[in-house]
Amino acid sequence: MGDRPAGPVPADLPDRHPLYLALQTWVLFIAVGIKTQGLVRYFRNSLIPPGVPKALYPLVVPIEFLSVFLVQPFSLAVRLFANMMAGHLLLVAFSVIAAALWTKSLMVLILPLPMVTAVALTGFELLVGVLQAYIFTILTAVYIGQSIHAPHEEGIG
Repeated sequence: MGDRPAGPVPADLPDRHPLYLALQTWVLFIAVGIKTQGLVRYFRNSLIPPGVPKALYPLVVPIEFLSVFLVQPFSLAVRLFANMMAGHLLLVAFSVIAAALWTKSLMVLILPLPMVTAVALTGFELLVGVLQAYIFTILTAVYIGQSIHAPHEEGIG
């Protein structure tokens, strides 16, 4: 019981699925890049964009490292988690409103509206979930594709 948070949270929040999927993608695109390009060439191609003058390497390399190896997987996890959490919070909010309106007064006329909205939002959350799975898959494929195919190496050296 102590490992489950209280309140309206996505069902897979305690298992940290978005973070796990992002870390799995991160390990996969690094491993594939190293396998196809070799260790040194992969990191050189990932950290030094083609055409950058050597004088700018001290500035560009840390920025590219943060961008490629930290921000990309973090953005995958945050995007997936935030959309799941937002959908659940919307459902909880409309369900609480529907429960609060349960009365025997004139409010009974508008009682079905929040519940109907909650049902419609459930369908919307399903649509958003499918769309987020598609976006996650596409971004994973793009990241793996970037790690497989080296950029033109005219300015790297």
